[in-house]
Amino acid sequence: MTELFTKLNNYAYRYGESRGLHTICFVHGLIGDPLTTWGKFPNLLRSDVDLPEIDIIMSGYKSRLFLHGVHDLVKLGTHLMSTLELQVAKERVVHLVGHSMGGLLSLQALVTEMQAGRAQTDPSNKVQFVTLAASPVNGKTLIAIIRNTFLLRRVLNKHLRALSAGKPAEDLIALVKSHIYEPIFNDARHREVPIRMIMAARDGAVDAKDKAGIGATFSALRARELDYGHRDIKQPDTTEEDRYKAIVDDFKETLGGPFQVVCKQCLAGHGTARGEFLRTYDRVVRHYYGKHGGRNHKDDYGKFLRGVWADGAALGRPVHDTARRAAYAMEAQLRFGL
Repeated sequence: MTELFTKLNNYAYRYGESRGLHTICFVHGLIGDPLTTWGKFPNLLRSDVDLPEIDIIMSGYKSRLFLHGVHDLVKLGTHLMSTLELQVAKERVVHLVGHSMGGLLSLQALVTEMQAGRAQTDPSNKVQFVTLAASPVNGKTLIAIIRNTFLLRRVLNKHLRALSAGKPAEDLIALVKSHIYEPIFNDARHREVPIRMIMAARDGAVDAKDKAGIGATFSALRARELDYGHRDIKQPDTTEEDRYKAIVDDFKETLGGPFQVVCKQCLAGHGTARGEFLRTYDRVVRHYYGKHGGRNHKDDYGKFLRGVWADGAALGRPVHDTARRAAYAMEAQLRFGL
């Protein structure tokens, strides 16, 4: 499996080759590892016929618990944003997925950029969605997870000891709400980014009262509570499992905006946009074209593409929704001669 990863720096890897496409970036939790934490997830993404071609980055940090193993979140967040700036092409969408402490790190990365007045510039403006999987977004929960998981709290490094006190996490969430989650307006220091909470129903460190509090922290998008534990919630075996769909369905929705832009450009006769469309979205389009009776005929496929572009430009829905509707129309034309 390791041969599929390209090292980007000491704690970040790319899954497969770089294609300069929209990107999903995974950030692991405490005592995790960028290469192993997410199991089959990156391979499932590449095999999902409803997803356009994407790039996948597995980001991390030195996550030993003791001595100098974990730096403060601000420094780790700065490292993450530097990776996105250098490895993700401009005008691309990034979907951040953080597990446990990786979720806090992802939020801190965005807050730091926005506090510095870079909310609307690269790389902050690339991030269009954040998923928090079993992330301790309130102080009490973080304390419970550290206490339950690590019995030798007295020898934890200073940054984990500070986090286990609870208040730093609560201060971070307050900043997230004002800068990212519910800003009064969008400017150089504020930009609204959707946040989805995914909760582990069998997370032994979190009681029912705390779960209710976690779910209410970012409630604009309904929190998804799945019947998994703190660790296995992030390791789906198939694309049909809810722990896969809970993350990836939002990613498909996030790509609806860029897809609409490209479709409008294609209809306007923009040659570069057509090449971009075929490079990024053609796998999904051809899948539905063939699935609903499309023949390998240039004229038929051209009509189908124009149907996809018109639908995508009008509705801005994810490419698989648009391609499915265009495929049904094409099937009717082929079957009934409409």
